[in-house]
Amino acid sequence: MSASLTISAVAAKRGIERVVDDIYELGKSKFGGRLRRWKARKQIDTLYRKIKQVRFVKTIWQVEKQVDLLKFYYPSKIKVGDERRTINDLSDIDYAGNILVEGTVGQGKSIFFRYLTSREMVKGAAVPLFVELRRIRADEQLVDHLITELQTLGLDVDTQTFEFLASNGKLILFLDGFDEVPEQRRAGLITEIERLGKRFESLRIFISSRPNSGIANSVFFHVVQLCPLEEDEYEDVIRRVTDDQTTASRIIEGVKQAKTRVRELLTTPLMVALLVFRYKAEQAVPENVIAFYDHLFDLLLHRHDRSKAGYVRPRKSGLGDTALQDIFSAICFLTRKASVGTLTLAQIRTYAGKAISLVGHDADPSRALDDIIEITCLILEEGGECKFLHKSVQEYHAAHFVQGQPDDLAIRFYKGMSGTTGSAAIETWNFWSNELAFLSMIDEYRFAKSFLIPHLREILGIGQTPVPQE
Repeated sequence: MSASLTISAVAAKRGIERVVDDIYELGKSKFGGRLRRWKARKQIDTLYRKIKQVRFVKTIWQVEKQVDLLKFYYPSKIKVGDERRTINDLSDIDYAGNILVEGTVGQGKSIFFRYLTSREMVKGAAVPLFVELRRIRADEQLVDHLITELQTLGLDVDTQTFEFLASNGKLILFLDGFDEVPEQRRAGLITEIERLGKRFESLRIFISSRPNSGIANSVFFHVVQLCPLEEDEYEDVIRRVTDDQTTASRIIEGVKQAKTRVRELLTTPLMVALLVFRYKAEQAVPENVIAFYDHLFDLLLHRHDRSKAGYVRPRKSGLGDTALQDIFSAICFLTRKASVGTLTLAQIRTYAGKAISLVGHDADPSRALDDIIEITCLILEEGGECKFLHKSVQEYHAAHFVQGQPDDLAIRFYKGMSGTTGSAAIETWNFWSNELAFLSMIDEYRFAKSFLIPHLREILGIGQTPVPQE
């Protein structure tokens, strides 16, 4: 582990002591008795322990217990102009105002904020507060929630002391997951956040979100983007995630020897973690892109059960493995056909109902969907919004659905690709290009017979009636 990622208990407690001493000196004339209680050794230990807890998370490869993120964290990079800048500390961002950090699913926005919270704890300049915005109740104001969170840390805080901390730059807010806030509440929350920024100029506010959530339009935030992994960076992530150099070397070598596009999938820490999870489950690196996805659903469906001998996790739907996978693949096909990747819970439940009818299973759509979301994590539900773990997962399983259809239905799909000409055909093929690429490998015969050969004949003019020459 690099020195920059080492945060000792002694250094962290000293940092907390420094900021508490500073706060006491600044406010002792007005809040002397209250702030004096902050300085008690027991209080310092409590504050350290509770802020430190931010570092402990559950991961896709370790679901049964929490893991210290410092054991696997790979420093995030942001785009500054044309530069990709590694961020080990807030000072590396080189901007003193409020910042919105945007990133797509799987780029590690929450882990990034949790890491920065830990770093600020050591520096001892201000109290770092990590807050998950999705946890704010519909009837709760932002400031009230922040005060409650500070009280949860063990600090004796009310509205006056909160305003004192914010006014004197002794509080840093890491507000995680704006995109997880229900859409109908986002405008109001933006207004509350902007009011904080206007009123307390010394208060630093950091927000994370996926793109197009609405917060990027606020003039109070400088927007930066998290960068995808590039070139060989996935190797460093593998080494950190495995914490076993022998295993890491085997995985990296396996990726390098893979015949096709496995490497191209490893652009986010989440996808790398998924690869490591597969390796630990099967002791092998997928040889190609098809092998990467093949059996992934089944592996994720049983990852909890395999860690506990004799235990089988109960399912709300009561469905078996094959039925759940059939429904998931049908959902992927239907949503791809509709060109949607992000849906509300209500929308995806509707698609689940249609998928169940399509595959002919007898199941409750909500319960089947709950099993898929909660057990496999291939559909991520965040704040009432659902998104596929990765677009390629949706595309592969859409192709898997076509592959599983009887000949008449599969041929109808392929002929749908063949039923257009010119620019319309190109547009259709482009839309389904990844599914067609998958099908060329997993449904090779029907793909060739019903799609590839007819188009080659058309291009070459084979079998067409000759045009009489004058």
